[in-house]
Amino acid sequence: MWSFTDLENKKTLITGEVHTGKTYLTQTLLQEAESLTRDIAVIDMAPEPTKGVGGKLHPTSSETEYYTTEILTPRLSGKTAQEVIQLAETNKERIDVLFQNYIPRAILFINDVSIYLQRGSVRTVLHTISSSRTVIMNGYLGTSLGEDPFSQKERESMLNLQKSCDILIRR
Repeated sequence: MWSFTDLENKKTLITGEVHTGKTYLTQTLLQEAESLTRDIAVIDMAPEPTKGVGGKLHPTSSETEYYTTEILTPRLSGKTAQEVIQLAETNKERIDVLFQNYIPRAILFINDVSIYLQRGSVRTVLHTISSSRTVIMNGYLGTSLGEDPFSQKERESMLNLQKSCDILIRR
């Protein structure tokens, strides 16, 4: 099992299929980090649980800066390919506002980065994380939600993001 101190001063990406414990591991690492330091921010891109998918992080320290917004579930809610893309575009726009409002901290947790990468760019994520010494992100990387062009773009972006990380944890 990974501990926060194993990941300190590194860029870490936790990936896997749905229901593999990505958010649970991230929550555990967040709580450990909060017990050690107070210079933490969380950018939470996860939707509220829908059909068993998604789930927000829950900071336990009032010192942790927490950024989130209402996030939609494109593949689960969209009825057509165009509607899926439009829902993902709405998510991207909402998350871009979180990135603009984010005040860098030494430690940054990002929950469900793959939601942003459905329409957003890896470059924007890399720019956002560049000012933090420690970054712990999680995101979906699998095939159970589809292998259509929309899902392939998300997967390709997640694989590109991996190239800029020091530690990859597959769940």
